[in-house]
Formats: sequence, C-alpha cells, structure tokens
Amino acid sequence: MNPSGVMISPTLLRRLRRAAEAADRDFLTGLFNLRRYRRELARLLPRFRRGQTGPFALVLIDIQQFGALNEKFGHAYANMVLQRFANLLFGRLKSDKDFLARFGGDEFAGIVRLKNYEQLDSVLLRLRRVYRIAVADNEHELNVYAVGTLARRKSDADFIEGRLHEMLKTAKRAAHRK
Repeated sequence: MNPSGVMISPTLLRRLRRAAEAADRDFLTGLFNLRRYRRELARLLPRFRRGQTGPFALVLIDIQQFGALNEKFGHAYANMVLQRFANLLFGRLKSDKDFLARFGGDEFAGIVRLKNYEQLDSVLLRLRRVYRIAVADNEHELNVYAVGTLARRKSDADFIEGRLHEMLKTAKRAAHRK
C-alpha cells in the first residue's frame, strides 16, 4: 500500500520505478540527463550551505568541433562516437560519490567530490587530453574542453554554476582566436 492508501501491485511498482529512472537518463549514452543534473545540484547546494557535505567541484566538458564530425560522417556515426566518449568519460571521472550527466549535444557535466584545487587540476588534466576513438575502422581525435570550479565555502554555492558557464565560454572564445 502506498502513503495515500491505494494498493499498487509489485509489477506496476517496478514498472513505475523503471520509468522514473529512464526519465532521468540520456537515451543515447545512458548517463544522467540535464533534468537529473539540475535536481542533483538543487539537492546538493542546500546541504552544502548547511555544512552537511564537503567541498565539491562542478565540471563542464565540451567536445571541440563535434558538429564537423557529425556533418562529415552522419548522425549514426556521431552517435556511436558520443557513446564511446561517454564511456571513456565515465571511466575517467566516476567514483561512487561523483555524478556525471550529458547536457545534450556534445556537452557533459560532472559533480565531483574534491577537497582542493590540486585535485581539481588533476581531474581536469585527465579530461582535457585528446581522446582517440576508433569507430567503424576509423580513428578520430576528439579535443576536449574541460573547465571546473570548486566550492569550498558556503558563499561559493551562490555563484558556482554561473561562473562555470562563463569559464567554458571564455575557453571556447580563446580557442577560436587561435
């Protein structure tokens, strides 16, 4: 019986749970989606402000010039590349306390539990390297932007997400000027 007193069959309950889980996942990569990322961040920030959780970093990851790969080889090929990239990314970033999501297109975001800027630099260095992804007998290099910002104090929580988006825009503009 649920809290409202309505009897729900175990089969229906399992289906509802699977549907709720699917609504939080990106259909292509299996990572969490933007909707779930926002919910996770909305849950984390108040806990952080109350001192109930330790420092963390927000990380944004963007594949450079992914649109050109998509145009040259088509959507099906680009989707395979995104799936492989997501798997690589998951392996490089994920610990049991970290959170990784696909924002859509070629953008990904993470919430990483870290204690200092040195740890953040180490994570970003691993994420910024050039990925070689072999798909359909071809090898392609994916150059990756990865920026992050660390929240260590309660006051950091108020501006951390906006700062992160500005950092990514700045990195992209600098790369385009080169």
